[in-house]
Amino acid sequence: QTPEDVEEISRLIELQKPAQEVVLEGAPVDMDETPTVSTAAASALGDALRGCRDSVLRLHLISHRFEEDAVATVLGALAGSAKLEELELTNSRLGVDGAEALAETLKGCSALRVLRLEDCEMEDDGCQKLAAGLKGCASLEELDVRNNDMEAEGAVALAASLPGMTSLKALKVDDLEDDLDPLVEALGKLDKSDVLKVGDDDDDDDDDEDADADADEG
Repeated sequence: QTPEDVEEISRLIELQKPAQEVVLEGAPVDMDETPTVSTAAASALGDALRGCRDSVLRLHLISHRFEEDAVATVLGALAGSAKLEELELTNSRLGVDGAEALAETLKGCSALRVLRLEDCEMEDDGCQKLAAGLKGCASLEELDVRNNDMEAEGAVALAASLPGMTSLKALKVDDLEDDLDPLVEALGKLDKSDVLKVGDDDDDDDDDEDADADADEG
């Protein structure tokens, strides 16, 4: 997206004030590797989001690839939002630096309930940096960090961020086998062992279908 593209997006956001939900979809990574948000466009988009920070409850930035420091510019516009309840960055390329920028933004988002970060290329280092920003998210109900190559150290860091999340209802992670033990232990101490969801949603769907089939046969 160019600054001109974002200018139109900004105009539409302005027309919808007070905007409660903003959805900006890019392009699937497997279709095109070209950045969807340039550095210049990020500045304009950041200004647009900053202008409605006091009203936006749900923000979806799906399937985006950011140039250089563009991701930090966009996410920085949300810093200090006491209204934001849902943030989805599914399939958007954050990387380690983007995860660190997100962690800084989250420290001021006291109302956040849903954070979806599936397939954001954060890697284990990024997951560790993200965990530092999650410690203040006491209202978080759903966290999805699947498909980010999280390993043992990332799981330990994430487990350390859980004690304050008393409202957590779903924690979605990859199957890390024994490396999940710190998360299992941390959730057990919160009496929330059932909120851990391991693997893809498709696996859950298959299980449901199998259960339905068994019921029909019975």
